[in-house]
Amino acid sequence: MRRFLEASLVTAVLILSLGTAHGDGAPGALKWSYETGFLVSSSPAIGADGTVYVGSQDSKLYAMSPNGALRWSCATGGPISSSPAIGADGTVYVGSEDRNLHTINPNGTFKWSYATGRKIYTSSPAIGTDGTVFIGSEDRKLHAVHSASKGLAESPWPMFRLNTKHAAGTFAPPDAIRIRK
Repeated sequence: MRRFLEASLVTAVLILSLGTAHGDGAPGALKWSYETGFLVSSSPAIGADGTVYVGSQDSKLYAMSPNGALRWSCATGGPISSSPAIGADGTVYVGSEDRNLHTINPNGTFKWSYATGRKIYTSSPAIGTDGTVFIGSEDRKLHAVHSASKGLAESPWPMFRLNTKHAAGTFAPPDAIRIRK
């Protein structure tokens, strides 16, 4: 539940802070929204060119321009709760409940898929500097997969929780945070 709330808050914040204004542009005013075919529980990632990528429970990965216009959608074989990650070469990586880590070119065409033993539900890909893509699966394994991407994209938000340091932080009530001395 906590992860769902974090993802929802991050998604809401990004939707409120990207694209062109529909209203007067006042802080907190909706700039744009895009309706997918079903629930969005994936957190978005932002490419170097400002493209916003997000998965949906309708089994598609969506790419929207910074003003909210659909650039493309790409169907996978199952719902997407995994948040996408963008490699330095622009490749988009996302897990799906169809048991695959999918790689998609920046133009929306498939590159390749890697099959895990079970669904990829709550795990999101992480990309190492050597191009290794890490993804967890319901098969109780962490998979390390070779790729041509050499690290994350140089962009404002290339993966879940911002970057390899997860500098976006987490949300917790003040009494849940304890500092060790």
